[in-house]
Amino acid sequence: MTLTEINKLDIVDYLESIGIHAKNRHGHQYWYISPLKEPPETKPSFKVNREINRWYDHSLKEGSTLVDFIIRHHQMTIREVLQKFNGPGETHQYVQHQRPPMEARQEKKVEVDEVQRIESPALIRYLFDRRIALDVARAYNREVRYHFTGSKNQYYALGLVTDPGGWELRNRKYKFSAEPKGPSTISHDSKDVAVFEGNFNMLTLATFLRDGLPDFHVTNSAENIEATLAKLDGYRHKFLFFDNDRQGNQLTAAALTHDPSYHDLRGLYKNYNDLNEWAQHIGKAIIPPLQEIPAMSLAHTPDGNSPGPHIRHGR
Repeated sequence: MTLTEINKLDIVDYLESIGIHAKNRHGHQYWYISPLKEPPETKPSFKVNREINRWYDHSLKEGSTLVDFIIRHHQMTIREVLQKFNGPGETHQYVQHQRPPMEARQEKKVEVDEVQRIESPALIRYLFDRRIALDVARAYNREVRYHFTGSKNQYYALGLVTDPGGWELRNRKYKFSAEPKGPSTISHDSKDVAVFEGNFNMLTLATFLRDGLPDFHVTNSAENIEATLAKLDGYRHKFLFFDNDRQGNQLTAAALTHDPSYHDLRGLYKNYNDLNEWAQHIGKAIIPPLQEIPAMSLAHTPDGNSPGPHIRHGR
């Protein structure tokens, strides 16, 4: 099985197969005691949306695919995940855990309706709370309006475009992806590169540095790490800003194994889960309020895109 095929397996069935059972259910939402939170909690905060086959851990404010869950819960590498689902013995019990027929009807996917400059007051306030300068967010993100297949309800979120042309979407409550999934590469025509797991850590570094920025590469998912490492071999200096958790440890170890010259900079925020969490606490005295940060000169072109940093597909 490929990683894509593994991600199509039903997450609820997989959790059942490893002894993790839902505490309650509301429609297509299944709620669990978080299997990722340490120490364990007593109230359900881990949710699986069975219609879109995605999990979200409210205690960690993170969520993704089945492959990402397996990497984090079992502390596996991508290679080990593939071996688990392609080797002999117990592997075969998981292959049959496809989504039940009653839920195999039209799959609900994120469908993008409109992409525009960030203007929503709710998204601007969200950026402020995360200590991200608005002008920086506008340089790298867009406001994306979207709906789910079969629904007339429209939603909006901050969007980071992926190299294959999809979107990583995030607002205060939810995190979704609009296919095609993949990493995001942003060029500043630098010989150096900074590598992140997610959008907000990239925006945090851009808010701090402003000038002399390295190229940015956001993996967006742990399953993209091997393709990421191969793509970044040509850079002079490579800086890692992964999270201070089990998955961050695994990604850092994978990078250092691939090339020992990678610089692990997690010590800068060693008492926090990630760079943005650090900025929200320690960084409050350093990053001024948004209204006090002078706007970067981002004259917009007629099509609404700004010059300067540009997103390119690959290197």
